[in-house]
Amino acid sequence: NADTSLAQANHLRFLAPLLIELGWKGAELAAELLQSPHLRDWVTHPYKQVREEVGNTLSIVLHAATPEAAAGSPGSQCEATLQEAVGAFIAHVVAEARAGVSGAGALELEPEDDAAKASVRAARETALCCLRHCLKIGRPQSCSAHLPPLLPVVLFAAASAQPPDLSNFGRSVAVLLAQSPMSQALYDALVSAVSAIASSQSWHLRGCLLPLLKLLVYRGQFIEPRGVYRSRLADLLLRLLADAQQEVREATMPLVSGFVRLHGASARRQVLAW
Repeated sequence: NADTSLAQANHLRFLAPLLIELGWKGAELAAELLQSPHLRDWVTHPYKQVREEVGNTLSIVLHAATPEAAAGSPGSQCEATLQEAVGAFIAHVVAEARAGVSGAGALELEPEDDAAKASVRAARETALCCLRHCLKIGRPQSCSAHLPPLLPVVLFAAASAQPPDLSNFGRSVAVLLAQSPMSQALYDALVSAVSAIASSQSWHLRGCLLPLLKLLVYRGQFIEPRGVYRSRLADLLLRLLADAQQEVREATMPLVSGFVRLHGASARRQVLAW
């Protein structure tokens, strides 16, 4: 029965070797798959095995769409269509996960309605499966370009107390993505996203930033312009150090100490002046 979750997951499992073998040559097939209403609906599928396969399939398509994988491609309209389809599908996942960030900071962690809450959690798990697949099989460049819009999805999942498995999944992926190859543009986008999320009214979400922020602080030593990022990160750390929630303040203190040790006298003067 094609309507069972096992049959649906198997459809994607059977497609995976074909997509891997074709690579950039399968751009038309991959684009058609991402534009399929079935795959879009399965982003919030009630069964985990289907969501995992959607995430894994998306990660395979992301790799095929990277410049490295398409190095031998002659260039065609199909590739442009694939890039457009990937962007649209990622936007769909983010919208379904409701990991929005407004000018006033991050929005609510989860909706109140039980059905909507289950759908949001499902979409977040799908995104996490995709990122885990990219990051753990040694292809972080596949998802690098999409990390800024997906970062709130990861952190929203990590900050949600229920279910614990999803929260732990989000925390582990957040640490993994902070260790991926980091260009100046990507680092700038991630720091901007973290700064926006730090304005959230949820202290759980603000607290979940800290493991990721610790790695960003360390990696900021090697990305130019160092002075600009040092100043931005210092402002963010000091804001969290004055957080209204005691747990956030306590967790921030070791980061501030490490930040001062990394950046020396200038950081020490900034903290003392504060």
